Amino acid sequence: MANRIADDTQHWKAKHRELLREFDKHENSWRDLEKVLRRLVTRLCIAASGHDPRLDTELTQVSSAVKREAGAPDLELLLTSLSSAMMGPDARGVAKGAAKASLELTQPLVAEPATTPAASAESSHSAIVTALGSLLQRLIPADAPETEAAALLGQLSNASSDATLARVIERAADLVRDRADQFARERMSAAALLTDVTNRLNELAQIIASGDSDLNASRLAGESMQTQVLSNVQQLSDEAMVATEIAPLRQLVAARVQNISREVHEYREREDSRFKAHAARNEHLTRQVSELKLKTRSLESDLEVERRRARIDALTGIANRAAFDERVREEIARVARTDRPISLLYWDLDHFKSINDKFGHAAGDRVLQEVANCFSSRLRSSDFLGRMGGEEFVIMLMDTPTSGAIKLADDLRQAVASLKMHFRGEPVPVTVSCGVTGINGGDTAEAAMERADKALYQAKDSGRNNCIAA
Repeated sequence: MANRIADDTQHWKAKHRELLREFDKHENSWRDLEKVLRRLVTRLCIAASGHDPRLDTELTQVSSAVKREAGAPDLELLLTSLSSAMMGPDARGVAKGAAKASLELTQPLVAEPATTPAASAESSHSAIVTALGSLLQRLIPADAPETEAAALLGQLSNASSDATLARVIERAADLVRDRADQFARERMSAAALLTDVTNRLNELAQIIASGDSDLNASRLAGESMQTQVLSNVQQLSDEAMVATEIAPLRQLVAARVQNISREVHEYREREDSRFKAHAARNEHLTRQVSELKLKTRSLESDLEVERRRARIDALTGIANRAAFDERVREEIARVARTDRPISLLYWDLDHFKSINDKFGHAAGDRVLQEVANCFSSRLRSSDFLGRMGGEEFVIMLMDTPTSGAIKLADDLRQAVASLKMHFRGEPVPVTVSCGVTGINGGDTAEAAMERADKALYQAKDSGRNNCIAA
């Protein structure tokens, strides 16, 4: 029993460390996103300076506040003042400079064809909106879609001016900081709970060890009493053998019986005392175990909720990249053991950027959701569907060779092309391309994905709306 409690203690300590690592990873991720957003704001301030003295003063204050990591109330006040200053005569030039600075943060440093200032500003604005939209989608919990991040995502779709976009960026930075703080609080709460569980397990181990000690003491006491009784009986027998008169023999018998009675009485008193103490400890142990069960069930439930939430794509409700990375490793290991056929389908929406540019990001989000629904409604419960990010999806077909996978992939491709999607009364054409490959026991996740990715690019190069196997 003590060994089992010790094993449980080690198990929960391992869970404790795993949960803390998970919280650290999420917290670092959100803080990195916050840093990028604040760098973006700083770059916008630098690029927009030099156009208007009043605006330069406001931009300097905003840049200083961002660098010292000011909170939402301070930034909100500065934003109001900045918005007023941006209404000046040089606002158009400021917007162009800010858009150019933000583009440097999101685009690689490669030579591009010369464009007009207006086209460059529009392209930069679109790039910022796309990047910020992806960030806000990550901030929307799968189990609570009606959040401020979702509201900001709606505002982003209508952010036609740089002033509106700047307000969305500022609030998004605050949301990132809030999310990081939330992870920190949850990590501390989980650490406290797990520490309490560990302490209770240690206390239970001590109680059980004490009970074992009492049982051993009781055994020794029983052996001692047995020795004393046998000794008195033996002495009585010896004395009876040599006794020649009845009266002295009675006295000897009475004395020995009295000794035996006293030994038995003292033994029962000691055992009664031990029994009462043991019963009290058992009652305490029962309460502790009941409380521990409640706490562990609650903790397991919270851990499972967080685990599922961390592996669900907020926009589409299907699995995300983290869930795929975990599942594909499991399936590769299973293929190595059983040699069962598994196929990997790597999808990409055709001309998705043009859908966002023409119809807006709300339409793009709707397209992603409908494609995910189209895929999931045609797959088995044993198959895996996930969104890799952006407009990319992945499917793993269990017990399916490549020949069967390419046929199903083509059926899914046609189903997507047949979707009758409209946005604000205008039809939205949607097609997908797919790369198909089989997973074998000697594969790594990277090798399988590389083959599927090459096949996907071949499908794109062959004219899109196509499926190719590798």
